[in-house]
Amino acid sequence: MRNPTPGGHRTSFSQHSFLKVQLSYAKDDELAREGACNQWAANILDNSVLTDLRTPAQFHAAAAVVQPHDLDGPLRVSSSLQQHVDWLGEDLRLGFDRLYLHNINREQDGFIEAFGEKVIPALTR
Repeated sequence: MRNPTPGGHRTSFSQHSFLKVQLSYAKDDELAREGACNQWAANILDNSVLTDLRTPAQFHAAAAVVQPHDLDGPLRVSSSLQQHVDWLGEDLRLGFDRLYLHNINREQDGFIEAFGEKVIPALTR
């Protein structure tokens, strides 16, 4: 099944539709991009490259060419909580019943606090 949104994977069980959303949120855009690049640079490489990589060292070497701004299309990267509300709201308008959020950088405490206080309540009104 084709991914319906950037940074997402669609799964359907019976009549429910779930979306796993890969995003990077941090207190500023630079930290969000750097965190995404540090954790997920290899994940945005072309499939034809990934299929030839066999060792962690090869993945690391291949990902060395990825720059933080390269993740802005394949992933939802932003320090703006309103931007995340807008992206996730669009997912809900597309008909997804559940959104599973995966903050791919390592700033989990800030993500949980900010999304719990601002993003989730804005989506559940």
